[in-house]
Amino acid sequence: MKKKTLKIISIGAAILVAISILAVFLLGNNSGSNPNLATIDYSNTYATVSTVYQRKTFLYNGVFWLFYCNGTNLYYTNSADGLNWRPPTTMGEGLSASDMSVWFENGTVHYTSTGGLDVPVVYKIGQIVDNEIIWKSEQSIVQGTPTYEYYNAYSTIDSDGRPWVSFMRSENNFPESWYTEQVTRADSSSAENWSPPMQVSNNSIIPMRPCLVPLPDAQIYAVSVSQNGVEGRVWNGTGWQTEETVTNRHPAHDYAYSAVSLNGEVHLTFVEKSTNSIYHYVRRANGQWQETLLSAEQDSVAAVLSADYQRNIIYSLAIQGNTLHVRKMENGVWADITIESLSLTSPQALSSFREVTDGKIGVALLEKVSDSPITYRLRYFVIKNL
Repeated sequence: MKKKTLKIISIGAAILVAISILAVFLLGNNSGSNPNLATIDYSNTYATVSTVYQRKTFLYNGVFWLFYCNGTNLYYTNSADGLNWRPPTTMGEGLSASDMSVWFENGTVHYTSTGGLDVPVVYKIGQIVDNEIIWKSEQSIVQGTPTYEYYNAYSTIDSDGRPWVSFMRSENNFPESWYTEQVTRADSSSAENWSPPMQVSNNSIIPMRPCLVPLPDAQIYAVSVSQNGVEGRVWNGTGWQTEETVTNRHPAHDYAYSAVSLNGEVHLTFVEKSTNSIYHYVRRANGQWQETLLSAEQDSVAAVLSADYQRNIIYSLAIQGNTLHVRKMENGVWADITIESLSLTSPQALSSFREVTDGKIGVALLEKVSDSPITYRLRYFVIKNL
């Protein structure tokens, strides 16, 4: 009788597991009223695309590309229409999409990655040929060491075509583990040799998430975001200038900000922790920062910026409630943009094009579709006719 009871319990448990899996599958594949919202993959981690400032998607020759993580591996995939996606290509093992960053320019993908103790910062270049990326050999541009942990690598290209990489460094010296923003740059566009890391921030007892924004005349603006606010510093072509305080407002998440440049100005946005308000900041060419409240005390989750370099327009894309809101700034004036209304399931994060391409912005969206087992769904939506 005991064996029979155990057998019944085992069968019952198996049925419950099967029902749970089926429920997640049905939920994940139901686009509901959003036929233009694609499902790309599933993940067991919030870190699928959650580091908003690290760009993960772009468009080239009519093909959409996306880099992401499923909690086990780092991947990239592509699509001719933003709806039907090819099986992903594995870049390597990785627990978080924050391990990698891509900068796309003129058919070339600049990829950088790091994550952990005694792990190098690596960089490689890929050329897009049809539906493939042909990668050159990977370089270790900063050697790993048991003294430091490296995280959140970010790549960019200056106006002279020279690659730069920033990353967060943490001292492995508990309990005083200082965080700093470190920057290295290649000596030429061929990226054969790299400078020793340059520290461009003050020591911090809390993590700071770094990115680099290119400016005219081979200048660079280094952004450092922590839970205590935002700071920045200019490379003027020969050296780093005095550190600037952008704002003392506290972001909801230090990794959920976005920055771009346009016409020599730096633009930055994030959701404020205490209010869920969305703020936009612009650094004018004279070095002065200006703050604008874009959305007051809404149910905002995350915000990201995209730039239209042909028409001199900045776009703000924000998850608010269970949908996506789009605004644009043209000639210094913000206005709402009407797009297809989306109905998202517990949206968590997003990533978008850095640059508007062919009048389009591709947006990767992350939904949490189950708590048991923890399951995230990676979606994709294309904003057209901008």
